[in-house]
Amino acid sequence: MKRHGFTLVEMLTVLAIITILVGLLVPSMTMVRRVATEAKQKAMLTSIGAALATFRNDYGDYPPSDDRADRPSYGGAQKLAEAMFGQDLHGFHPQTDWLPGSGIYGFPRPRPSEANLRERKSPYLNLSTVQVVRVNDYFSRLIQCGTNPPLHPAAYFIADVFGREKLTLSSGQTVKAGAPVLYYRANQSSRLYCDGSETDYQSLIYNVTDNLNLIAATEQLHNIITRPPPCHFPAPSEYVNFALRHPDFFYGSPPTIPFGYIQDPRVLNPWPWRVDSYLLITAGADGIYGTEDDIKNFGF
Repeated sequence: MKRHGFTLVEMLTVLAIITILVGLLVPSMTMVRRVATEAKQKAMLTSIGAALATFRNDYGDYPPSDDRADRPSYGGAQKLAEAMFGQDLHGFHPQTDWLPGSGIYGFPRPRPSEANLRERKSPYLNLSTVQVVRVNDYFSRLIQCGTNPPLHPAAYFIADVFGREKLTLSSGQTVKAGAPVLYYRANQSSRLYCDGSETDYQSLIYNVTDNLNLIAATEQLHNIITRPPPCHFPAPSEYVNFALRHPDFFYGSPPTIPFGYIQDPRVLNPWPWRVDSYLLITAGADGIYGTEDDIKNFGF
C-alpha cells in the first residue's frame, strides 16, 4: 500500500532546514542593505562636494559654517543647506548675511518677488535626490516634550540617507528623515590645531562649535523614550552621549586622547584633515555622531 504525504518527523526536518537557511540569509541580506546604504551615503557626499566646488567657483569661497551668536542658532549644517538651496529652497541669494530668516530672501513676506528670484542662483543640488528637512519638523518630538532646541525653527538642513526619524509634515504627509549632514569650513588663514590647551576655537583651523547646538538637539532626540508616558529621557546611566560634542574628542587631548576625530594620523604632529576646504560628517546607521559607522568626506 502506497504511503501519501509526509510524516511529522519529515515535516519538522524540512521546517528545521528552512529555519536554518533563513537564519543564514537574513544577516547576509541585512549586511548587503547596509553596504548599499553606506555606498548611497558616500555618493551623496560626493554630490555635495561637487556642488560646493561649483559654489566656490561662483563666489570665490566655500559657504561659512560658523554658528552665529544670534539667537536662534544657525550653524554649519543650516548654512550648507542655504548655500545649496537658499533659505526657502528657491535658490541661493548672493547678498545673504547668513543669518536665519534673512530679509534678502523676502522674509517675512509669504513669497519673494520676481526681481528677488532673478538675483538668485538655481539650487546647486536636486531636491528629488537629496532630502532637505526643516528643523521644526525634525525636532517636533522634542518640542512636544517641552524641550525647544535653540535652533531657528524654519531653517533647513540636508538629511543623511539613514532615515531613522519618522516625521509628520505640516501637509499631513508622513516621511522618514535622516540625521543632519554636518558641515565645517576650514579657516584657511589659520595654522593652529588644538593641543588641549586652546579655548578660543574660532582661531583654529576647524571650530568645534560650528554645529554644537544641532548636535546637542539631535542627541536629546535620540534619547527620547517613546513608551508610556509619551516622552521622557532615560536615566543618566542609560543616556547616550554624542562624543562629537566634546572638544577633547574632536581635537584630541594628548597624551590621554592622542588622536582627535578630525586629525590626520598620517601626519606626525597634530594636524586635521582637509585644511584647505571643509569637513562633511554624517551620523551613520546608529544615528550617533562620533562612532565608527560615521560616514565622512575624510579619513577613508
